[in-house]
This record gives sequence, structure tokens and C-alpha cells, in this order.
Amino acid sequence: MRFRNIAAAIASFTLVAANANAQVVFNNGAPNNLDGYPIYGTNVRQTNDFTLSGTTSLSRFNWWAQIDDVNGPSTIQASYTVQVYADAGGFPGLTSLFSQTFVNQTGTRDGSFCCQGFPIFTGYAFSADLGGLALGTGSYWIAVGGFSTPFVTNNNTAYWATSAPTGNQRVSNAFVNNGEWRLNQEAPNGVEGAFNLTGTTNVVPEPSSLALVATGLVGLGAFARRRRAPLRA
Repeated sequence: MRFRNIAAAIASFTLVAANANAQVVFNNGAPNNLDGYPIYGTNVRQTNDFTLSGTTSLSRFNWWAQIDDVNGPSTIQASYTVQVYADAGGFPGLTSLFSQTFVNQTGTRDGSFCCQGFPIFTGYAFSADLGGLALGTGSYWIAVGGFSTPFVTNNNTAYWATSAPTGNQRVSNAFVNNGEWRLNQEAPNGVEGAFNLTGTTNVVPEPSSLALVATGLVGLGAFARRRRAPLRA
């Protein structure tokens, strides 16, 4: 019985090791307080690519918006749309894998702003629930748009805060090419959206680790058989 318990414990350990706890699975950086890109209006979306290293269940999209008021309140309520697309040759695909409009979401003032030298925008951190969106290994795009808030009468002053360039790219379909995506190459002032994604990634154990576990199980089985074998005179 003791050996069966040990074997079960080893097998359970292997399964647990293959599943990481919910954590940041992609980090595109916090605001660099240098710039922002428009996310107001129903026809405006800003999109940034991201990559996943394994089959992942996405739980939250954490991002930063900028509002045209340097003395904004500690929290605001806002509505916005989040979409996720598969990558299609360096651009978002035509059909979204996820699309949801979040209404009356709370944004928390966190000390970020725009822009250095002439701060006129207040930064707010938002967090959107992706509901365990299941995605495989690969490249994707996440989009934000349709931002509105009753805090300001002119919603033309809502922007997705930028982060320092990380090697990814941002695209936009803001008022151009009949809604087709337009590539915006990186620039020294940073043209990427500030955001991170949290979730759980299922990581396949290294072959060497699996081989070691298998060897241990075989050894336990052989030892158990020897214990059960009758003694010969």
C-alpha cells in the first residue's frame, strides 16, 4: 500500500508541475509617461500583439488609459470594448476570438500621466475580465476601443497609454482605410500599449523530467513485485 501511495504522489506531482498557478503570462510594460493613442469613438481601435508560450487560459487584461485632466479624481467609471484576434501575417485576423464591451468599469488613478515636460493627462489603471479565454501557443492581438466616460464631456481625450518599446508592434484602424488595420512601427518615444495579461499556462514537463518519473515508477513496481514473490527453499 505504501508504494502505491508513493506512486500516486509522484504522478500527482507530475500533473501539478504541468500546470502553473494564475500569474502574469505576458507583460508589455507599464506606462512610460511619454505618449498615448486614441481609443475613443466606435470606429477607433488600437491593437497590440502578444505571444503565448503554451496553451493558456487568460483571466484578465490589465491596461492603462489616459484622461485629459491633470487633476482627475482617484477613480472614474468608463465603458470600453476589448477584442482578441489571431495573428494573420503580422496583422490581426478578420474575425475576433473574443469581443466584449465592458460597461461602468472602475479605473484607478495610479500616478501615471502624460506627458513628461507638460503633464496634462491623468493615467488610470483598468482590468478587464477575459473569462478564462483559452488560447494555444502562438501570436495574437489584443484591441481596445470605444472608450467613453461621464467624467469628461469631450471623450475625444481618451488614450491608451504607451509603454517602452519591447519588440512587439501596435496597429490601428483609427479612421483610415475603411476600417482596415494600419501598421504603426515602433518609434523611440514608444508606440506600444501599456498592458499585461494574467492567466494559467499549461506547460508540458521536460522529457528528462518525465523519463525520471517513469524510471521511478518502474523501479517501484519491480520492488513491489519482488516483495510479493514467495520465498523459495
